[in-house]
Amino acid sequence: MIILAEKLDRRDDLAEKLREWLRELLKDASEGRISVEKNSGGWMVVETDDEKLVKSIISLQTKLNPIASEKPPRLSHVAEIGKTTIKVEYPTPSGETALKELPIEPFTASLGCEENPEEFLEAAGITEGSIVSISAEAPSHAQLKLVQEYVLRGLDRILVLNAAPQEIERLLSSQWAANLIADYQVLTLSSHVLYVKLGAMPSKVLQRIREEMEKISKMITVRLLSWKILAELNTTFELRDCDA
Repeated sequence: MIILAEKLDRRDDLAEKLREWLRELLKDASEGRISVEKNSGGWMVVETDDEKLVKSIISLQTKLNPIASEKPPRLSHVAEIGKTTIKVEYPTPSGETALKELPIEPFTASLGCEENPEEFLEAAGITEGSIVSISAEAPSHAQLKLVQEYVLRGLDRILVLNAAPQEIERLLSSQWAANLIADYQVLTLSSHVLYVKLGAMPSKVLQRIREEMEKISKMITVRLLSWKILAELNTTFELRDCDA
């Protein structure tokens, strides 16, 4: 049994969509069974005859490894962002939910932000419901590299939560989407970042993407992440000495 830091409680059919996607990836590599379900805490549970292969496929397909582990870094979901703290939740390897409260200023400072932490977190894609990779109660190397990549790309982004990879691929296969989106990344199996092309109006792109996603499910979240705040960061910040 594999426990993933993927919340399936926002969309009833998401487990089925992710099961279809994993089966498609496995069909040429293995004939073993695969099951994707939601446990009582809302986390994604994968059962398969070949756990090693499935873990490898998931890790290769995602920017942030969602597999629950006793060792850091821990892929967490942001439960709440307050004035002084960030509350996150993540699954233990046994499938239980662990909660952690992190002070907001040291957290954002380690990512290169010295003021306006709430605005910075939103611009970096760390908002309620989104994912964050933590280690020693601070961003992990993976999170730091991701934010650094956001800065270096210099593009506005659209964050899509609670959508399966094949749904994003279907969306981006249309000509109108190809004309608006420069690139995209799969952060986890259900969270994605789309990079808006230079010259495209981010608000118009957001509206169109949201309309298309709502045709699939009203529970898919689509947010615009502006690059302007990230552009003011010092891109030479050093990675903290924490687990990769």
